[in-house]
Amino acid sequence: MAVEPPRCHRGPLYLVKWQGYGFDECTWEPLQHLPEEVIEEFNNPTVTEESIDFHSKMLEEVIRKRLKSRNKVFLVTFPSELYRFVFGTTSEKLAEKEDFGRLNLREHWDTTFRNNGVGIRLKFPVRLSHVIRNKDDFVLVNGVLKKQKNLVERLRITSSTGVVFCSLH
Repeated sequence: MAVEPPRCHRGPLYLVKWQGYGFDECTWEPLQHLPEEVIEEFNNPTVTEESIDFHSKMLEEVIRKRLKSRNKVFLVTFPSELYRFVFGTTSEKLAEKEDFGRLNLREHWDTTFRNNGVGIRLKFPVRLSHVIRNKDDFVLVNGVLKKQKNLVERLRITSSTGVVFCSLH
């Protein structure tokens, strides 16, 4: 489920993935169409320690690789419930290093070193957004190739350039 800010209607709309239906059949629903417990779970997601550990490691790996390439945009697989749990929002936000505190990241997760001893550190604040896209995949079913839509959820981090520094060893 995702939330969309209000436009011409009263209150937010929630993108609902209906059980037994494909991702291409999701609908935007107003708050009053949804049970209270669903809204409560959406606003206070339950996230396992395994999910936090797994996605923390993925985030560290992607950031280190991207810092070496000097790319300003980082994309990493990141479930929407984890985004809400860690950053407290469904919206885009500017984040400081401390905002990543609910993840299990190593002390210098935002830093990498090149072979020549030059280090690059992610420059904060960074702009965060959660991106949800439908992706077409093809699967073989009873010898017939069929198109299937799959939901892809990613954390997008946009940074100004990294801060370059030299190691003193």
